[in-house]
Amino acid sequence: MKSRSTLIVLFFAVLSQRIYSQGCSDAGVCSVGLLSIVEFRYEFLPSDKSTLAKLDNENADIKISFDGSTPDTASKKTNDVVKKDSAINTTVSNVDTTIKTSSTSKNFMNYFYKYPKCQLLLSSSLGIGDQKASIITTQFEGSFSIVKQKLFAQIKVPYTMVSGPLANTSGLSDITLSLSYILQNKNGKSLSVTGGVKLPTNDANIKKDSLPLPMVYQTSLGATDILAGIKYSYKKWDFSFGYQHSFNGNKNEYLHIQPSFENNYNNYSESNQIKRSDDGIFRINRLYRLKRIVANTGLLFIYHLADDVYTNSIGERVKSIGSKGLTLNLNIAISVPLTKTIDFFFVGAKPVVTRDTQPDGLKRSLFVLGGFKYSIL
Repeated sequence: MKSRSTLIVLFFAVLSQRIYSQGCSDAGVCSVGLLSIVEFRYEFLPSDKSTLAKLDNENADIKISFDGSTPDTASKKTNDVVKKDSAINTTVSNVDTTIKTSSTSKNFMNYFYKYPKCQLLLSSSLGIGDQKASIITTQFEGSFSIVKQKLFAQIKVPYTMVSGPLANTSGLSDITLSLSYILQNKNGKSLSVTGGVKLPTNDANIKKDSLPLPMVYQTSLGATDILAGIKYSYKKWDFSFGYQHSFNGNKNEYLHIQPSFENNYNNYSESNQIKRSDDGIFRINRLYRLKRIVANTGLLFIYHLADDVYTNSIGERVKSIGSKGLTLNLNIAISVPLTKTIDFFFVGAKPVVTRDTQPDGLKRSLFVLGGFKYSIL
């Protein structure tokens, strides 16, 4: 009951607070592949013993718990065991099994953690950026098994629409490609590594009536980034570390002008040929279960390692003072199964620390995301 109340408070806190937030839009590395808060891990809860015979090894963690007031615990490792049922004839091999037994109870629950062969996600997010510009992003994501329960490829293809005081813009956003390799997934412990690249879809220099627009109106960051990370899970806890490096600046031309021909035109951070600094991330999450609903809550630390650099009006490369520093978000992700293969998910972030200046246009005063996930097991 206590955990349920905590989740409810966090959920409404995310929706009610209009504090500047970047969520995962800052680094990007914290939402790629298996580092994403929207888990690729599938949790399977069979309801009877015969279901166990359907499961193969697949480097999975299997836990069988027999309910009882004073259970005894024993552990064993079963190799190449053949389990037979009247309707099923399947081999289960190299499975680590933890058994809790009671002489007075026959009820049990089996937890089987595995990664789907394929997972498709469709989501839509709403963000409120600089000068109340609204940013709506519809995104397709896919995760595909290359080596069974070991190596996965991921792709993210977003389409963004921006509406604000200066202009309305839309277009394909940066495409992310990544690979994730699972080093370990046994006994409640999981270790995976992820590497990827974020590819620009334009040069981040969309204009209106020949006037360059600031970065909040751009559908791409205009630079090629490399992403790398590692994630360790232990029982209900996840720990992720990531790094993102931007290789180049973009071709954005936004500078303040005198006089300003548009209302609020000079109210954004200058970003002419901006070169973003690298980002380091650390995330800690805890898993909660409310019957069939799964929730993750935790903290996301994104540290911008240096001030971003841009070209000023006289051609000098100067720092965007205040763009270096920490963004700290309180994260929540909720997944609700609708059918055996389809889930609804919600993601939100509440910032507690933010950078003073964000010339890359990623500042948000509101960020929420919802979508659907289809899994092929």
